[in-house]
Amino acid sequence: RDVTVRGRKFEDRNGSAAPDAGEPGLPGWTIELTDSRGATRSTVTGADGSYAFQVPFDAFQGPGRVRIRELPKPGWTQIFPFGGGSLPIVTDGVPPLSGVTY
Repeated sequence: RDVTVRGRKFEDRNGSAAPDAGEPGLPGWTIELTDSRGATRSTVTGADGSYAFQVPFDAFQGPGRVRIRELPKPGWTQIFPFGGGSLPIVTDGVPPLSGVTY
């Protein structure tokens, strides 16, 4: 069975690390998901900044953590995760429920 991991890349105008009213989605950004075995998948955000990955359940069963990150663009500063880098989305080999947004 597959797990759906969804998210939305947005312009965090107030630096809160959370989407607020009036903060637009950002199209055309590359988002990467690295599974627990080190395999990386990528996608590009849609017109509203949304993205989604269909990930096989067994991708969460390896020795590492599943991580998600954006590829940086010149002229932009990543607010969250703080200091840049990637965000772990699962621990202990248990995938998120289908449809969880990151």
